[in-house]
Amino acid sequence: MDLFEKLYDEHENVKVRFVGFTTELTRYDFGIVFTNLFFGKPLVVCMQTG
Repeated sequence: MDLFEKLYDEHENVKVRFVGFTTELTRYDFGIVFTNLFFGKPLVVCMQTG
């Protein structure tokens, strides 16, 4: 018996933007992926914590 049922396996060329900024106390680095797969919503990934 399979534990997982595949819902999707798509390939898409996307735009990615990397943004980094800092404060006096910490640094932030983000990757923003613009895709149509999730209803056009951007996916935001923190590069430090995932």
